[in-house]
Amino acid sequence: MLFAMLVVKRGQDVPRDQILEHLWRDMDEVRARNNFYVVWSAMKSALMGVVSRSEPCPYVESIGGVCRVVRENLHTDLDDFDEQLEQARVAEGSGRPSEAIAAYEALMGIYRGDLLPGDLYDDWFSSAREHYRQEFTDAMLRGAALHEQHGMPDQALRMVRAALAFNSWREDLYRAAIRYQMATGQRGAAIETYVACRTKLSEDLGLDPSAETRRLYEDILAMEEASDNAFA
Repeated sequence: MLFAMLVVKRGQDVPRDQILEHLWRDMDEVRARNNFYVVWSAMKSALMGVVSRSEPCPYVESIGGVCRVVRENLHTDLDDFDEQLEQARVAEGSGRPSEAIAAYEALMGIYRGDLLPGDLYDDWFSSAREHYRQEFTDAMLRGAALHEQHGMPDQALRMVRAALAFNSWREDLYRAAIRYQMATGQRGAAIETYVACRTKLSEDLGLDPSAETRRLYEDILAMEEASDNAFA
């Protein structure tokens, strides 16, 4: 837990007292500090193997009442995510869509769900968890748009579905899915996506779909009606 708490701060200084308050808020200061030293020592041993208490750890520091990870000596999947996202943005901004798509595709392999889902109700991680969820969602929408521009709505739909699997409250994802399903001739699936969107918004948020989403649904119904009339 302590190591994860430091990792998500990405090398920022974290006051030791803040850690004590978060992990052992119900203990007196002496017991909390003793617990911290035990956990810090165990963390060093896990990272380095058996070490003496005085031996410095190249991955984490606790100096002057401040703790941090040593960024230059530590590489995590958060770094992988940030690097691929930056590559995608640079490539897209430089007019290299194929490279951007490749980077967005790589993100699908890196992002496997919410950050530290086992600590879902720990507010220490909530900001970082929300940040990466939204970054992944936005990246999938960008990648999907690039796929669509290259005439591959089926691949665009795959990216949007990947985002919906982890962020099912974003109405813009449902709209994108509906558009790509319509583009690939999946009108029945598009109707199902609209119904899923309406149900999710209503049951979880007490909201109705926006006018933009309803217009898409009406477009699907109009296409279905025209198709039926053509065979009448």
